Amino acid sequence: LIDDAQSSEELRIALRLSDQITYVIYNQEGEEVATGVIGGQGELGKEALKPGVYRVILDTSPTTELNVTIEPGQTTRIELALSNGGYSVEVK
Repeated sequence: LIDDAQSSEELRIALRLSDQITYVIYNQEGEEVATGVIGGQGELGKEALKPGVYRVILDTSPTTELNVTIEPGQTTRIELALSNGGYSVEVK
């Protein structure tokens, strides 16, 4: 990310991205089911979330919040990247 920075603002954000960005995952009942650091092993470890809809909050500036659907037998990935001086998030 640092190598891709196109301006001082993007470099500042890239350096911030290299810090530890935390996340919290909530189930449909609003209960916290997982926490962790992007790129690290979270509270769930290697266990998978059960199929369902979850609310994911990323500790970015500003905070990124999204709903993610976990389908049975599929891997779901959230990608966080720099985009126009801020963050963009894509669920795959």
